[in-house]
Amino acid sequence: YFWKSDGDGPFLDTVKKEEERVCSLRDRVRECLQDSLAPLQEYLTTYNELLDIVKLDKNDYIAEYAEEEHTTEEMKEEIRKHLKAKSKVTARIPYHCWVGNY
Repeated sequence: YFWKSDGDGPFLDTVKKEEERVCSLRDRVRECLQDSLAPLQEYLTTYNELLDIVKLDKNDYIAEYAEEEHTTEEMKEEIRKHLKAKSKVTARIPYHCWVGNY
C-alpha cells in the first residue's frame, strides 16, 4: 500500500527481479525482441552479394587505377562495368521494405 495507516510515511510495494512473474515477463520480452530481428536479418542478407561494391573505397580504387596505365578503351570499359554494377545495386535495393519493428 502506498500510504501506511501507522504514519511511517508513503511506501510503494516493489517487485524483485527474481520474482517468477518478473522473470517470465522478462523472458517473453527477450523472445519477442529476438523474433522481431528475423525480418531485419533476412533483409540484410539481400546485400551479401553487393558487399564488395558497397564497401569499395573510391579514393583507393582511383589511386590504384591511376598507377596502372590504361588505354582509353580500357577506361571506357571500366566505366561501363561500374555503371552496370551501380544499376544492379540500385535495382536490388527496395524503395520500401517492411523489416518488423525497425
